Amino acid sequence: MRSALVAAAIAGPASACGEDTDGAAREVVAGLQQAFAGKDLEAICAEMTPLAKRQAGLMAHGRLEACERDVGEALDLLGQGAWTEPGTSDAVAVDDNRATVTLTGDVDVALRRQDSAWRIDSFFGTPEPLAARYRRELPTLESPGPEEAAVAAFDGRGQPCPVVDTRDYFDITGGCTLEATSMDLRVDLETVFGTFEFGRCELRLEARIGPDGRTWMTRFKFGAATLNGCADIYTCRNPRFKTVSWPGRLESDGDGGYVLYTRACFDSCVGYYTGDLELRLEPSSAGGMRIVNAGRVGTSGLAFEGELDIESDIQLRAADE
Repeated sequence: MRSALVAAAIAGPASACGEDTDGAAREVVAGLQQAFAGKDLEAICAEMTPLAKRQAGLMAHGRLEACERDVGEALDLLGQGAWTEPGTSDAVAVDDNRATVTLTGDVDVALRRQDSAWRIDSFFGTPEPLAARYRRELPTLESPGPEEAAVAAFDGRGQPCPVVDTRDYFDITGGCTLEATSMDLRVDLETVFGTFEFGRCELRLEARIGPDGRTWMTRFKFGAATLNGCADIYTCRNPRFKTVSWPGRLESDGDGGYVLYTRACFDSCVGYYTGDLELRLEPSSAGGMRIVNAGRVGTSGLAFEGELDIESDIQLRAADE
């Protein structure tokens, strides 16, 4: 049986233009969460756009079939790890026929107006059309970050890092190369249905760093020693399957550490994830540096927990030192 909340959201006069769009969007999210708790797959499917249904099918078995079966299999795949309850609606932003409901915990749920009612437009993560636009615009985006504490970067000999050559956006060269690895990084998916532990992954990243601390992330590659979905999370690619690099910058935290602020764009078997990512660097006991918090991809719902060892011999200092 569909819950009263779900039925009300489907009926949808409150979703009509000019009426209480914020309240209607919140009702859809609450209805989805109640349907998930009650294992009501029919009610969940009733609140999904065709795009979200397609995503669930691709995740479940590589193709769109029957929505209830697709959603059930997709959720079963994720239900094998740890799970925590979802946040509640904290804020709503409406832009024409799209709405974003931000849950407590700072996770966004994307909705789109369909037949005068709000529907969830992405089973998980960033809706495909918005992710495609973000991927196209990456070369023109400014580096994120507060721009308050610039960093100067040097190679292992103490020489300023060379300038990064970005003339070929898909083959960036120059600069100093920062390489870091983790053999046990936890990857979580934060969704309208709660947070699912996706897997324990290996990660290898590479970034080009210029003398002024500006960065380009050229590699962010997942893998795993055991068979799981980690290798199916990969950085966005252009139509010719070339990796799309991410602009970023390093800044000092004023306490001996640094923060790498970078744009981020992922494709995966469990959706698209775009936004800003913060990697915190601190001195290690061995005398080098390490990444102590791998962070979250904006509010898209992809989160990392764990540390990475920095293998490169790179020296950083606040630019005003």
